[in-house]
Amino acid sequence: MVRIVALASGRGSNFAAILAAVQSKTILNAEMVGLVVDRPSTGAQNHAEKSNIECTVVDYNNFQLKEDYHLAFAEAVESFQPDLIVAAGYMRILDTGLVRRYKNRILNIHPSLLPA
Repeated sequence: MVRIVALASGRGSNFAAILAAVQSKTILNAEMVGLVVDRPSTGAQNHAEKSNIECTVVDYNNFQLKEDYHLAFAEAVESFQPDLIVAAGYMRILDTGLVRRYKNRILNIHPSLLPA
């Protein structure tokens, strides 16, 4: 079973879709083990609570140094012991150390403006 932890910053529409796919077994052999958000009261957090998925809030605004935030965020992610990290609308740049540790095990989904 692949342990997935999701990262999010906002409404959580991507997180909700991935969670639904895991729960319906559209995504096979996977379980959503947690969600880490970068601010309180996100829509993603609401989706997690409704589905009894553990959510950790690492509020960016509570840190004076970016390095301290990245360390706390990485600890929160690693506490779930994920096999796969899905950044589902997470709107911050991931720390290099976290990216290296989970090389080839991070999927990033985010909004983008496309050329007309």
